[in-house]
Amino acid sequence: MLTVAVLGLGPLGAAMAERLGESHQVRTWSRTPRPHAAGWCDSAAAAVTAADVVLIVVHDAAACRSVLEAARSALGAGITIVNASTVGPDEAQELAELVEETGATYLHAPVIGSSVVAGAGGLAVLAGGPVESQVVSVLEGLGTTIHADTIRASAALKLIANGVLADAMVILRRSLLRAEAAQLPIELVLDVLAKTPIAGPTAAKRAYLLAPNAAHDVAFAIDTLAKDLDLLAALTGSATDAALLMRTLTRAGDADGNEDVAGIATRHQPSSYAAAHLDVSPEIVVDPEVMVALHAYAMGHATNDPIWMQRAFWPTAHADGHAGDHPAPGDLATYCAQFSGTPATDEASRRRRVEQLVVVGDVATAVMTLHHGAETFTDMFVLRRERGGQWHIASQVRHRH
Repeated sequence: MLTVAVLGLGPLGAAMAERLGESHQVRTWSRTPRPHAAGWCDSAAAAVTAADVVLIVVHDAAACRSVLEAARSALGAGITIVNASTVGPDEAQELAELVEETGATYLHAPVIGSSVVAGAGGLAVLAGGPVESQVVSVLEGLGTTIHADTIRASAALKLIANGVLADAMVILRRSLLRAEAAQLPIELVLDVLAKTPIAGPTAAKRAYLLAPNAAHDVAFAIDTLAKDLDLLAALTGSATDAALLMRTLTRAGDADGNEDVAGIATRHQPSSYAAAHLDVSPEIVVDPEVMVALHAYAMGHATNDPIWMQRAFWPTAHADGHAGDHPAPGDLATYCAQFSGTPATDEASRRRRVEQLVVVGDVATAVMTLHHGAETFTDMFVLRRERGGQWHIASQVRHRH
């Protein structure tokens, strides 16, 4: 039996401490006092003193540094720090160096799995580097160990795994939006999704997906996943749809960063485009700031009022008008001159949809399909963001079907 100090008693840390308590002597401490926790100590140093293994389970690298500083006076040779926190590869290496300065040994070992999985000993432990013999029984108690060659590889693998979780939530979201468009009952849709490659997340989040506004335990918070996706973006040099979607939902107040990541799939962006007879394809992630310009463009067509086009475009923009059956490229003034201010007589039956949207820094591209009576158009846009933060269309070209 080993003495294991668990530092960090969030849902995952608490479940890991309880699991390890079945076969080891466990002491606990966290920066948020939890005096009723089993093995609770009044300080990190007291929890670590004479421990064989110290397990750290906290939010980010800053929290890791804070915990290590609190325990530093009790660290030394013979103690192995097992850091199960999700941090970036560079951060993990820096934490290893900080630990090694005290004479203790560092093992980076983030885990894949929820607090429920941890309680059942079913975690996947991504061990970065050699595993000392005294740590083996601790890792075995938590689940299955997957050995990575280095600390950096271990940290990177965890970020990739969390990226897959985020992607799965986006796929779930798109599936639910498609089903909504097809007017299918959600119970039936979830039954079918349970037979697809996203069966795992569908089953895990089923209760949430069926009743998103009910009270649910938070297995993994949106803000925590957003932090991990920021680390993944720094690692790979590219951001994900899920990262943009989470920022969009939380900034608009449609999702709470403290709620479970299933909210990514269920918190649909409100449709505020009805007056323009505009909707958005379920295949894309909407950036609401860019959509201001695209909405104004659709409103220009809905109202036939050039004032909306002046709001949508840069003053120097290129825009395709029409001369008979052929596009008529021109400047903004020429383009706006074709709008009379009187809506089309069949406007009530016209529909417009944003089919594609890609945002990279201060530039974006978009595709909109316009169903105008017997005619269908596909408009393609290049947009730019001005210094004040507002987006405008810099160029628009049109294909008439």
